Amino acid sequence: MTTPNGAIIYRGQSMLDGSPIVAILTGIDKPSHNPKTGPMVQLWVLREDIAPHIAVATGQDSAVCPEDCAQKQSRSCYVSTFQGPRSVWESYHRGNYPLITLAETRQLASMHSVRLAAYGDVAALPSEYSLALCGNKRTGYTHAWRQLPLMRNFIMASADSLQDAKEAQALGWRTFRVMKPNDTLQPNEIMCPSDSKGVTCFDCQLCQGASKQAKNIAIMVHGARKKRFTGRRLEVLA
Repeated sequence: MTTPNGAIIYRGQSMLDGSPIVAILTGIDKPSHNPKTGPMVQLWVLREDIAPHIAVATGQDSAVCPEDCAQKQSRSCYVSTFQGPRSVWESYHRGNYPLITLAETRQLASMHSVRLAAYGDVAALPSEYSLALCGNKRTGYTHAWRQLPLMRNFIMASADSLQDAKEAQALGWRTFRVMKPNDTLQPNEIMCPSDSKGVTCFDCQLCQGASKQAKNIAIMVHGARKKRFTGRRLEVLA
């Protein structure tokens, strides 16, 4: 197969709300220069029909971000959708990314270290696509861990509170918990080595779910909107 710098791995309905989405891998041929992640291939899960910064502003991002995410609810997510996600979305609409098969996706994931995801939640994808991305090297996170038990051996449960972390751990997940400044690190947690030691995700590889025999990970809330973060999750009615 050819190795373009970006490729579409999925285009279809979101498993979260049925809206049209597209999932794109970037950094395939020219590795990312992200100083935190290192040279990882980046997955972007985007509304196909609405630019990501507009989808967030209008509340139409539920196709790619689970409704019960506390960071979504408080609009405190560290990702600036006006920048990276928008750039990838616009490049997609210029026709810059080829569509590849599921088999080709598996092959790419076996050759690269993949970040699931730079933006969006893998819960939006059909399970066969999420699993295809789980090669030997990866980092992965989901806020939809209550609905995705089959992924707990591959990716981390995103926890916005200690209560969420304990619930996820009781279900067999390893957790990636966002801490407020006054929160306390738990005995079964370590601080994210990227923050505590300056190690890139590419070199660390601890965020690989329950298959990795390691402590849970915690990180201090960060990003331009971190002051909005409360760690409180509102219950979402089905």
